[in-house]
Amino acid sequence: MRAILGALAGAVVLFVWGFVFWVQLAWTLDGLRALEPAQEEAIVATLQANIPETGVYYFPGMPTHGKDLSDEEGKRRTEEWTARHEAGPLGTIVFNAQGRSVQDPVVFIRGFLINLIATILVSIVVIMAGAGGAGFGKRWMIVLIFGLGASVTTHLVQWNWMYVPTDNVIMACIDTVVGWALAGLAIAAIIRTPKARTK
Repeated sequence: MRAILGALAGAVVLFVWGFVFWVQLAWTLDGLRALEPAQEEAIVATLQANIPETGVYYFPGMPTHGKDLSDEEGKRRTEEWTARHEAGPLGTIVFNAQGRSVQDPVVFIRGFLINLIATILVSIVVIMAGAGGAGFGKRWMIVLIFGLGASVTTHLVQWNWMYVPTDNVIMACIDTVVGWALAGLAIAAIIRTPKARTK
């Protein structure tokens, strides 16, 4: 029962922290910038005219992927692509052709369930550590390390390979690490074992 309560409490903390961070704090970090109305109108018109369907697109696109080309033609296109890549700009576009409700309850429910799945997974590790006699501090550190690992394997990977700007990555890492640090307090306090309680 404590495991279930711990996972639920951790998921609630993550959900509330996410709301506070993205509604109140993220915009002060300048890691996510909104386009001006005129810019948005021009760019949206271009995207709608040139992107056929919902998907993730990148540019400059590799000209040889999925194409049967002669060695000479492949080399020529690769050289052209290399020149465009080095000259820039570079970009990744996450494009949704259809609009979505701003307050879609499905998105909120799904977001909470994602948090819950994550807290269940980390709670399993905390339970095993507690069985070995880990005290509150060690149980909390397990959850914190989970958050640090999540940041490294997601945000830093995107920073390295996808050239996501550093300020955006810092913002995302703050969200993840602080969220798990707070969730860890709830999880570590609730999920205890007889051995851990004697500490």
